Amino acid sequence: AHLYRSDLGGMVNNPDRGDSYVPTTTSAVYLPRRGHHVYNGDSWVNKGLLHESEQRVNAQENSNVFTAAGSATITANQAVSPDGRTNASLYNENAASTSNAAFFGVAAVTAGVAYTNSVFVKYKSGSGWVALCHRGSSASNQFFAWFDIQNGVVGSNQVGSGTMSYNNHGIENCGNGWYRIYTVGTDSSSTTYNVFVTSAPSDGNSNRETDAEFYIYGAQLEAASTPSSYIPTSGATVTRSAETLTVPAANLPWPSPVVIGEELVTNGGFNEEDGLDGWTVESEVSAVRDTTVFANGGIKIENLASSSPDSQVLQSFSGLEIGKVYYLSADAYTPSTNASDQVATISYAPASYQNKAASTTAFDVVQNIGIAFVATSTSQEVYLSVVKDDYAAFGGANQVGYFDNISVKEINPLSVSIQMQGEATGDSYTPLRWYKDANNYITQNIGTSDFTFTQANAGVVDSVTGGSFTSGVNSAFNFASTHASTFVAAAVNGTSLTANTTPTALTDLSATDAQIGYDFNGTIQLVRVWADDITATGREEASTNA
Repeated sequence: AHLYRSDLGGMVNNPDRGDSYVPTTTSAVYLPRRGHHVYNGDSWVNKGLLHESEQRVNAQENSNVFTAAGSATITANQAVSPDGRTNASLYNENAASTSNAAFFGVAAVTAGVAYTNSVFVKYKSGSGWVALCHRGSSASNQFFAWFDIQNGVVGSNQVGSGTMSYNNHGIENCGNGWYRIYTVGTDSSSTTYNVFVTSAPSDGNSNRETDAEFYIYGAQLEAASTPSSYIPTSGATVTRSAETLTVPAANLPWPSPVVIGEELVTNGGFNEEDGLDGWTVESEVSAVRDTTVFANGGIKIENLASSSPDSQVLQSFSGLEIGKVYYLSADAYTPSTNASDQVATISYAPASYQNKAASTTAFDVVQNIGIAFVATSTSQEVYLSVVKDDYAAFGGANQVGYFDNISVKEINPLSVSIQMQGEATGDSYTPLRWYKDANNYITQNIGTSDFTFTQANAGVVDSVTGGSFTSGVNSAFNFASTHASTFVAAAVNGTSLTANTTPTALTDLSATDAQIGYDFNGTIQLVRVWADDITATGREEASTNA
């Protein structure tokens, strides 16, 4: 129960207040795991937000209950565990019997799937070596991995003769003498695991060490090739749901066109003296100057019964410079008398409307719509039409659109820059996904050994790949990329990659939410977004200093 002052607005969900009560109704509410600290061998370092986009299940039903085998003994609640409570058990070999072990319990698994087996251990006495057994349904379906838990050293491994294959093993320093040790393996036949840990006289030695002691806490078995954060269980398996981190479009900067050139369209305002001069009305559309929507004049377009690719009004214009960036814009209006998928659209020399078009997104309201493009010739055409909003086909009969202030001017190249810093566990992740649809997006990807920075516009994909990354547990990264109308560029850990200068447009993501940590396990320390090209020097600096 909590008391609160009613004049303060009641109970709040505020992660910035240490005393903040988080109200719940029918289910638990979890705040982002901010201020996540990792021990670096000397001190605890704040690594930012712990984010795990993969759902994980701890298949060990009693994660902090261990069963002693042979002459070994296990005494519960003998030391402070990594969670800060006195709930770690003490394991003692007592005698050098090869049957000695601390079993974690029998867990149901899926044959042929990689599993990570992990446990927290802390040295007390003896040589400091322990052996963690990754065992399937029989003693032959297993492998051992050795660890020096006194010095935090990974030892060797030894694989049995059965169907268990060895994938990996590793160790993580958790501070205060605690280490999390883990093994990764795949058994093609077993549907149960019965894993355990013992002492060892030395690396690679499968014997036990008389009177060796160590503390043990928090066993976890999860279907994955890397360990995730600890999921406590007590009598049943527990699932940690996949985490999502979405940044609303309204909170993200996006570049606005900066005009640097003269107007290239003639009579884009349809003034009274000139009417529709300069414009060609094609055969399957009617067009008249109209003041219904735009008081100073505009053009009303209506599709005729036999709607086709000729249902449009167009104008040819010149004065373009190849390789320069231009912005086509218009004020447009779609009445609610249209079908729900029929919208006013502007486009330029379209091979297909879905590739090079901008359309209204609401009815009965004037909207300024626009699209940037890189000139590939010195002359071009601009089109006004009413089409289906998925651009899959032309509009239907009697569908209407209104246009005014048609304009084409040279602009500075549009560009957005994104920097991210953190530590990843595993490989082949997508730390950022700014995704409108399958043809229009920006992504930043971590591969098994390098990075890829990609942008797609109307299905045309351009990317830059490079840098160096070593996959593992808490592997640090820092990168920055710029996505622009005319190039993709990036820097990794302070070093620029070779830019890709083939793009001819930057897709418009100004109304699209971005997903941070879309496919990512690890910590995110910093994310920065600029509505600008921060230049090669800026990318190098951003990917070096936080």
